[in-house]
Amino acid sequence: MVKKIVCILFILLCLTSGISADRPKVGLVLAGGGAKGFAHIGVLKVLEDNGIHVDYIAGTSMGGIVGALSAYGYSAREIEKVVKEIDWASLFIDGRERDYMSYSNKTADAKYFMTVGFDRHGMKNAPGVISGQKIQNKFYELVGPCSNSDNFDDLPTPFRCVATDILTGKEVVLKDGSLADAMRSTMSIPGIFTPVEKGEYLLVDGGVVNNLPVDVMKDMGADIIIAVNLSQNEVSRDTLRGPMLIANQMLNLFIYDQQQEQLKMADIVISPDLGGKFDSTSYFSFTEIEQCGEQAARAMLPAVKAAVGPENISNIPKIGVMRKDPAVIDRIEVSEHLESYERSVFLKKLGGIKGKPLDIDDLNHIVQDFHSSGQYESIRYYVDQIDGENVLSMEVEPSKKGPHFFRLGLFYDMNTNVHENYIFNVLLGLEFNNLLVEGDTFENEVELFTGIAAKTSYFIPFLDYYFIRPEVKFYYLPDQEENFGIGFDGDVDAERTEMRVASSLSLGTFNRMFGEISVGFMNEYIYYDYEITNFYEDDFKGIVNSVFIKSRMDNINSVVLPERGNFLELMLKYSDRHMGSEDTYLRGKVSFWQYFQFMERISLGGKVFAGMDFGTDLPFYDMEWFTYVNAFPGYTNYELQAPNIVAGVLDFKLKLCDLGLGSTKSRVLLTFRGGYASLYEDFNLFQGKKTYDIYGFGIGLGLSNSKIPIWLEGAWNDDRRFTLHISAGNKF
Repeated sequence: MVKKIVCILFILLCLTSGISADRPKVGLVLAGGGAKGFAHIGVLKVLEDNGIHVDYIAGTSMGGIVGALSAYGYSAREIEKVVKEIDWASLFIDGRERDYMSYSNKTADAKYFMTVGFDRHGMKNAPGVISGQKIQNKFYELVGPCSNSDNFDDLPTPFRCVATDILTGKEVVLKDGSLADAMRSTMSIPGIFTPVEKGEYLLVDGGVVNNLPVDVMKDMGADIIIAVNLSQNEVSRDTLRGPMLIANQMLNLFIYDQQQEQLKMADIVISPDLGGKFDSTSYFSFTEIEQCGEQAARAMLPAVKAAVGPENISNIPKIGVMRKDPAVIDRIEVSEHLESYERSVFLKKLGGIKGKPLDIDDLNHIVQDFHSSGQYESIRYYVDQIDGENVLSMEVEPSKKGPHFFRLGLFYDMNTNVHENYIFNVLLGLEFNNLLVEGDTFENEVELFTGIAAKTSYFIPFLDYYFIRPEVKFYYLPDQEENFGIGFDGDVDAERTEMRVASSLSLGTFNRMFGEISVGFMNEYIYYDYEITNFYEDDFKGIVNSVFIKSRMDNINSVVLPERGNFLELMLKYSDRHMGSEDTYLRGKVSFWQYFQFMERISLGGKVFAGMDFGTDLPFYDMEWFTYVNAFPGYTNYELQAPNIVAGVLDFKLKLCDLGLGSTKSRVLLTFRGGYASLYEDFNLFQGKKTYDIYGFGIGLGLSNSKIPIWLEGAWNDDRRFTLHISAGNKF
């Protein structure tokens, strides 16, 4: 009886909707074409507005992505909204966000702009310029959570997309598994995006083998096929400007020829007139390309209606997105091929997800966190029911670039009217990982040109959160000429020659994301020859033994041009003659930065610096408090030497625009800074004898990126001195 009622209701539904049970099935095939695929959204809008019912969807590359969203239940206007909101430059630029980096990688990021991985077999190159993790996460956000057992026939509209097995060159039709993985596979341009592993296949973009999969649609059972073709074989001479455009046209010609047989099998072909004005990379021409799709679909609308018949035209709205209720995660599994230590780190970080309804945004944040460490090529996840439990499975592929690294850093700095000579340094780094124990790092650095420096350190972790670090440093800076005007009547020249050889051993605890705290012992041999012309000379040659406490917490998005996050650095150093040192003194230093971002374009923050001698006789060779780029407007770091100092800088930044440069996304910033500092002879701050106050104001223009940040600032100080500061790169 119940079955009869269900059948009657179904028949009535069909009759009232104007769609008969035995109507011909309509299939929609969407071609690949990169940004040209935005035209598909315009076609979908016209079909939906005119009630054209679609039973099946198939696509390749961008056609596969748009088709997958439509099949999942998104309306054309919802897809339009999603695509407009996507920051395509960010998704296709795979540079790591510093916010997500591990602390060790943040430290490297603050010094180096180039890294090359290698192992015992030689140099390691990634299988693609872009790992595609950001795009993968976006797909999870749109169609997740996905399961390995999903069947694309169970979507609101049955769906197929095409990829290529790069191992055999054969076509692979994706019809089950993770929909997000299928979307990522079908658009993986060979050599640009890393391939996607699926069982025995290594999948890349399907455009090479079947850019317009009409035959796949026939196999799905469609009676009437509407194909949206984006290929053209004719362009004007004016559009072929440069080797990349010529290579792109060669690929278009190949795809055009390959598609001719597919086009013959379609009943209706919609060909947006892109007029040679747009190519596969025209991601910033969304509106114009979408309009081309709409115009082409409207022109073909009478033919479409005649082909599908009145029984496939109705006013029934498109079925909405069939999102499942978030599953409560009972168990978490991580790839078995990872080292046990890495697996434990994943399980611990994911522990907060267990026992709760899965939040895709939170999980994507954790995934991006791990990926940005640089240790992993890709991280994919699935939610499946296994033995009655909801299991979150993490498939993690280690980075193909390591485990060892050669690094290169550059730094240029000049303050006009202050330095007689500019500073230009090159930093070479050689890093070995996992040599003796899991997680250890043997780091070697050499700094050349303006001065010579070298450092060797060995970071040895134990008990998950603790480490031992032996370290040896050498530093030599000959005949450095400076202008030193603070506290004197007029600017005077200073010259120094400095050499240090230091060895230390520290013990500490660390957090992999934010920072570390350590205590240790240091032995230094210092040679320091210091002269201010016409005033005095001073030098030092001897041993300094000291114990120290250091702490550094780093959650800032950029060391040179910060816009958000916070940074804290603390240091206490005690030297005593009873330890064999030449001097007895206690030195302390603190730097705290706090930055907030508003409306994506404005950031406001401040820095507080303090250095003090705690009432001891701090020697001149240990008064250098500030090591960051242009810490105080209008003064160089070297000019801010004093036994005791308290300084504050208020910093305002306005983002003018974004630029995509190479593999990173850069921001052009207008900067305004104001600073005030008080310098004291003794430690009784605010009560003791104040030597003098200084202040400065600066306005500048910066190009902020993770490779080579560039900053130009004009500044005025209390002595009415104008200084033009130029820097490029991160200070070592």
